[in-house]
Amino acid sequence: MTGSDDDITARTAALTSTRITLTTAISGRSSPGSPAIHSPPRTSYRWERRLIPWLLHRVGDPAISLELWDGTSGCTAPRSIGCIRLNSPSALRRLLLCPDVGFGEAYMEGELSITGDMVEVLTELNLGLGRRTSIRPQMSWQQSFWNQMAHSFSRSLANVVHHYDLGNHFYQLWLDPQLVYTCAYYATPQLTLAAAQTAKLDYVCRKLRLQKGERVAEAGCGWGALALHMARHYGVTVDAWNLSREQIAYARARAEREGLSDRVTFHQDDY
Repeated sequence: MTGSDDDITARTAALTSTRITLTTAISGRSSPGSPAIHSPPRTSYRWERRLIPWLLHRVGDPAISLELWDGTSGCTAPRSIGCIRLNSPSALRRLLLCPDVGFGEAYMEGELSITGDMVEVLTELNLGLGRRTSIRPQMSWQQSFWNQMAHSFSRSLANVVHHYDLGNHFYQLWLDPQLVYTCAYYATPQLTLAAAQTAKLDYVCRKLRLQKGERVAEAGCGWGALALHMARHYGVTVDAWNLSREQIAYARARAEREGLSDRVTFHQDDY
């Protein structure tokens, strides 16, 4: 490349701009640090608008409004306690293809937003799922699929019993001594699995900046390792929830054995 310094600077800037534009076009995302690029939302199609009451009915007709990106909305209840807004057609596709995962991903990406008290809206949504009837033989495969995907209280309990109430001895065969079954934290490659799992528990506590005297609620506590670690090493009081009978029994026995039952309460219930 030849020319003055100003020419070189200008050409470099132009090439960088071209690279960013091409990267954005290929990936569909803006470059780091640059404003997001959004095309104006199109008007919803008729079939998308007709999906509003269908989707609400699929989740038990909660007292929640559902609104599309162009303002089309609906609610089956006389009074709405909040609104779930789909900010783009892709949010609707996420909910149709994989509602459990799609809801969280759409919210994370800004494609879905909630107005009103978020806790009340999500509680009403879960209560609606719990009110749904079981699958009937005459249902279509689409309706059966949605029932299978629904995350209701009864389905949660069935899933937990199926996966975890197999007997703790089975899990003791291949987990670490504390029965921690999420990913370990290897600060160095030389750590054993047991040490890496303890490192993970402590890393979580440090990230939370736990202070002595605080009260912590843990949703889905497994065999209780994190709850007991928080109480023992950080002086907090913990209420921990789990649906598994086997896991709760193990956690309570361990808390009693280690003198922590006055600081950790394990609830066999849906959080």
